[in-house]
Amino acid sequence: MAFIRFLLWTSFCIGFGVFLARYEVNGQTPLGHLERLWAKRAIAQPSEQHAPEDRAQVNRLIAGRRAK
Repeated sequence: MAFIRFLLWTSFCIGFGVFLARYEVNGQTPLGHLERLWAKRAIAQPSEQHAPEDRAQVNRLIAGRRAK
């Protein structure tokens, strides 16, 4: 029974991999969509932008902790 379960899971995983690599959604494979999103995420700039006053306040806090 365990061997049959192993074969079923293996065939399911292979079939799912083929689906991800071959089936097209909006003109591109799901794997292609994931790769594009991953590349965009890897090169994205941080979304936090601090005002100079905020940065100065943080620097004062850090300097105060170092002095103690």
